[in-house]
Amino acid sequence: MREYKKLLEMLLNEKLKGPTVLGGMIPHPDPQIVRDSIGFIDENLGDLDDFPATKRAIEYIEGKLSEWMFTGKYTGMATTGGTESNFLSAFLAKLDGARRIVAFETAHYSVWKIARILGMDLVRLPVEKGYLPKLDALEDALDDKSLLVLTVGTTETGYIDPVLEASNTACKLGAKVHIDGAFAGVIQKYLSPHKIPKTLNGCIRTYTVDLHKIPEAPSPSGFLFVSDTELLEKLFFNADYIPSGRQFGLLGTRPGWTIIAGALSLARIEEKGGIELLATRLMDSSKRIASQLSDYDYSIPHDIETPVVCLLHDKIDRVLMNLYRAGYNIYRCLKGRGLRLAVTPWLLREYGIDEIVKLLADAAST
Repeated sequence: MREYKKLLEMLLNEKLKGPTVLGGMIPHPDPQIVRDSIGFIDENLGDLDDFPATKRAIEYIEGKLSEWMFTGKYTGMATTGGTESNFLSAFLAKLDGARRIVAFETAHYSVWKIARILGMDLVRLPVEKGYLPKLDALEDALDDKSLLVLTVGTTETGYIDPVLEASNTACKLGAKVHIDGAFAGVIQKYLSPHKIPKTLNGCIRTYTVDLHKIPEAPSPSGFLFVSDTELLEKLFFNADYIPSGRQFGLLGTRPGWTIIAGALSLARIEEKGGIELLATRLMDSSKRIASQLSDYDYSIPHDIETPVVCLLHDKIDRVLMNLYRAGYNIYRCLKGRGLRLAVTPWLLREYGIDEIVKLLADAAST
């Protein structure tokens, strides 16, 4: 027992020694949801016939997210997060003839990793000002052997790719489209309507969201939607030793309890007024933070499109050092010229707008 306590104390000390990550995307789940879902810790997402509670949670997530995100109901499957979902989407496209992945430079780094693992060619399309996709580069890059990956809220500045316009071009050229919901997919209905599709059809075949961002389920937790059931069926693999005889996705045994926590997190949002209320609160809070910090020489590269704020500052190194001395780490954006703040429910719950503004204002003023 002494060995156990010694190790536990060491790990707790290491956790306490490190600085707090301010505005990060690692969730701080609702403690009650953690307590309620931990009882399902022996659930296996890789074996749904033997673990029906996980299967029922997946059905709930599928229905609720379809209602929140789209104008119709779509089928999908739980995954361990965006990276696995992006991988499966690219693998599915490769099965159906795609030989290259095309994405703007602002796409998530997992896209580059996936192209390498799958042996697919990778075409990185340029952006202007560090975030703005150059759409005139699309036509030369796409053909019927391409998978175009588009992002609803980049993890660096929160900018939403012009998904509708870009996917229309892809469709005309016979390319396939995958949408990475990244940080903002769950609340997409309440963002830029001229950019975001409300249906999956035609060449838009797959769409992934992370449940550990919004609605802040414990990680790893994600969901992959497909435009039709036949596509989903291609992502099942034989596994003779389990009752169903097959298994979905990239991994084998994996936690089912985090998916159950994801379902409970969605139910909690409904209980607290619904997804539109949450989306409005997060967007309004992001805009208020950016507006108030403009008095302290912070600026933003583009209008707030999702609850991710890239705050530029001429003396960013000094700002970050002052934050570190105050006990905080924060991720950078736009090649180190600014800091990135993901305005999550937990950030507002644990700090609030006034305290966040004060921390960043003091760091700029010291």
